[in-house]
Amino acid sequence: MKEADKAEVSFVQLITSDAARQRLATMQKQRPDVRVLTQIMGQDRFFEWAHSVGVTTDDSLRSIAPPVPPIGLRRIVGAGLTEVNFLYTGLGDARALIGHFWRHAGARSPANILDFGCGCGRILRFLSQLPDISAVGTDVNPDQVAWCRLALPDVTVKANGPLPPLDFEDASFDFIFSYSVFTHLSQKAMFAWLDELARVVKPGGIVLLTTHGEALIRLIVDKEPVRKSFQISKEQANDISSRFFEDGYVFVKLDEARLKGLKAGDDYGFSFMQEDYVRKYWPRDIFLIQEYIPANAGKRHDIGLQQDIVLMQRV
Repeated sequence: MKEADKAEVSFVQLITSDAARQRLATMQKQRPDVRVLTQIMGQDRFFEWAHSVGVTTDDSLRSIAPPVPPIGLRRIVGAGLTEVNFLYTGLGDARALIGHFWRHAGARSPANILDFGCGCGRILRFLSQLPDISAVGTDVNPDQVAWCRLALPDVTVKANGPLPPLDFEDASFDFIFSYSVFTHLSQKAMFAWLDELARVVKPGGIVLLTTHGEALIRLIVDKEPVRKSFQISKEQANDISSRFFEDGYVFVKLDEARLKGLKAGDDYGFSFMQEDYVRKYWPRDIFLIQEYIPANAGKRHDIGLQQDIVLMQRV
């Protein structure tokens, strides 16, 4: 496909296989409700339905798509416990992430991409279906890595430790993204991984990371359901908020029981950082911060509900 042609094709069309298209065409012929659904939604939204609701309700579409991970693995990545929510949010986040890369890198040319902290492949399962893209993953949890290797046999997925190194050569990737990983790192681990990502991304390459910022801090203080999701009390929330606005960075280590279940090492928890902190301490003459996109008090921007987006370029 020529570059000019690819530019006119949406993300969801690029990842929809011929087999899936044939099944959808059959469903449209056989089921009046699906025909009407197509007319209501339009082709792109109908394909979104197919990759999420369709996969969970139609055996043929399910057989075409990669397997959906069991609930225990889905629970760890925090994308909701239902299969359809896991798929729909993964599709949306994959589209947004690659869109950020294409916007900064220019034309949709071939690229090597790393999903650092890929979990059970919520995002990687979609990006790996893009033409001209070589997408690989790595994760600290051995159960998640084992699942990805089983469910995505054509995708390279490697295990990493709580601290560097990664099992990749220098300057291996055009684009590295890490969704909801730097939201859990201590300062020691955070700076070690920033240096390691700088090592494996190509000069001029793009690195996109997410953080817990001011919008989430305010939600934690104001909203009991948010505090419940973090398993912290009102008093703890107020203390985190005070430290956040005073120091710019707060790390709250998880208790031993939760650490054991996550299999992410002993130095793992929830980290919160201000935009000013990121801008001051993250570049260190190896990155240029191209964009900082704050979360909007819990309203969904293009990636996630409660996380800020930091988009950097390797010097």
